[in-house]
Amino acid sequence: MESKEQSIFQATDIGAIPRDWEIKRIEDITSRVCVGFVGSCFEDYCDQKNGVPMIRTTNLSEEGLIFSDLKYVTKEFHSRNKKSQLVKGDIVVARHGDSGKACYYDAEFESNCLNVVVIRPDKTKCNPKFLLYSFKNPQVKRQIEARIVGSVQGVLNTKIIAKIILPLPGLEEQKSIADVLSDVDSKIGLNQNMNKTLEAIGQAIFERWFVDFEFPNEEGKPYKSSGGEMVYIEELGKETPKEWKIRALEEISLNFDSKRVPLSSREREKTHGNYPYYGATGILDYVNNFIFDGIYALMGEDGTVIDENGFPVLQLVRGKFWVNNHAHVLQGRGISTELLFLLLKNTNVQHIVTGAVQPKINQGNMNTLKFIIPDEACKSRLQKFVNQLYAKINMNNEQNQNLSKTQDLLLPKLMSGKIRVPVQKENIEA
Repeated sequence: MESKEQSIFQATDIGAIPRDWEIKRIEDITSRVCVGFVGSCFEDYCDQKNGVPMIRTTNLSEEGLIFSDLKYVTKEFHSRNKKSQLVKGDIVVARHGDSGKACYYDAEFESNCLNVVVIRPDKTKCNPKFLLYSFKNPQVKRQIEARIVGSVQGVLNTKIIAKIILPLPGLEEQKSIADVLSDVDSKIGLNQNMNKTLEAIGQAIFERWFVDFEFPNEEGKPYKSSGGEMVYIEELGKETPKEWKIRALEEISLNFDSKRVPLSSREREKTHGNYPYYGATGILDYVNNFIFDGIYALMGEDGTVIDENGFPVLQLVRGKFWVNNHAHVLQGRGISTELLFLLLKNTNVQHIVTGAVQPKINQGNMNTLKFIIPDEACKSRLQKFVNQLYAKINMNNEQNQNLSKTQDLLLPKLMSGKIRVPVQKENIEA
């Protein structure tokens, strides 16, 4: 006698799926699986005004396509290379580097693409966003990893993608599943956009206070333009408010570098847990213990230490965490750590970077950085605002982390039919 689960599910090569679902290859549910333009198009690059966007692997991210770092090709190139032209609803997949990373092309403008796989879903068989989320399904990722070719980077070719098999419900249920997952992504995107706005506000406040010196005086009026007293500081080559002081980093920060403990990948594997393990640029892993607990500013020490404009690579982190020896660990002294972070963020440090092969900012050079520090009354007002601003940013980041974890748990269950969602039959279009 069949159990209830056996009567609902059927066994397949990729595991149990609902009996009313099918197993399909990607080539069965798409009208095109091809590679974008392959080769050099250096001579065809042009400016934005006269060109068409060229989507490259670097434009693909976990959050979607990045349109802020685009190359542009001539309109003649775009017209000649029809196979690599993108249309709304296409799925763009990385074929080298982070192979299998997929993004949904939903832009209204024309684009071409370079050395990525283009999948054009047949909308009579497959919901484009359902197909997108299929590439995030661990079962599909395992298929890609098992079949990938190339010994160094691993190149994902169209034959591999075309033969990937997927569990496929009806179109209505595909859309319902995609809608659930899209709602999570939309909330994450909303928080990310809110944080960009908050960061821009923080930058505007910094410039208002530390560049223009138009912070509010005791009467709430702009300080400098209202006749606030300024004094010339020879060390800086400019005037600053009379009561403000010049301080070196070592005078306004506490350094905790001596408490750092690097862990090898093998050690981290043995101690895997829930506490973030930070490197110079971000979270590298999670471990089962922590060294630090509180609010800290992490500043890259070696490797990637500055951005393209010479400003330091920074992270403002909260809670319990571990840090390797590639990031300086700082807190504010006499100022809040959030304000210290904002000051560092706006300080060009190109001149203190050493090492031609491996860029480095050593502690001695870092401590010589100079900052203008407001008087106590101004500092108190500024810190209150800055602390609240970064607390809001942190709250949004934490919410996004929880949303991502929820999606990671939901996605494989939704894509395998272990969790079913109500079907909306009014509209099955993407």
